[in-house]
Amino acid sequence: MRCTGHCCRVFTLPYFPDEMRRRYKFIRDGEQIYRMIIYIGFERTEIGIHARYTCRYYNDDDKICMIYKDRPEMCQNYPYSGMPCTYPGCTLSGKEIHIHNVLQSVRTGNI
Repeated sequence: MRCTGHCCRVFTLPYFPDEMRRRYKFIRDGEQIYRMIIYIGFERTEIGIHARYTCRYYNDDDKICMIYKDRPEMCQNYPYSGMPCTYPGCTLSGKEIHIHNVLQSVRTGNI
C-alpha cells in the first residue's frame, strides 16, 4: 500500500517563517523547501517549541504529492533512519520503509 501523505499535510520544522527566510540558502534543498511550506502554527513538546507547516504541493483530496518526482531530499528520506511513520493512520508499513531506504541508499551510492 502506498503512503497517503499524513506527514505532508502537517509537519514540524525547527525554524519559524522569519528564521526560515534567513536560513533557507544554507539548508539542503532550502529554497525549494522554503517555497513549498505554508506556516499553520506551532506546537509545544517536551523538547521545545516547533513551527508547524503544511505543504502547498500536497493534494489532500487525492492524497498525493503534486511534485513527487522532484520533491526535496527531506521528503524523499522521510521517515528517517528506517523508523516507522509515527502519524496515526499512516498506511506505510515498516517493510515498505525498509525497502524505500535501501532504494534511496542505492540511488545515492551509499550501498
